[in-house]
Amino acid sequence: MNYKAHCDLCDHQILNLKDGNRCGLTRKKPDFDRVCTKIRLNNKLKHDL
Repeated sequence: MNYKAHCDLCDHQILNLKDGNRCGLTRKKPDFDRVCTKIRLNNKLKHDL
């Protein structure tokens, strides 16, 4: 699964050159099936009004 597109919008995302994409809650690489149940879209996702 392409976790990058999903995680790029999440406030919990930790991204660095050494480890790549990690979850800020579990500190592990993403491993959900289709949708992360703990995704948080408050700060990174902005709505145009």
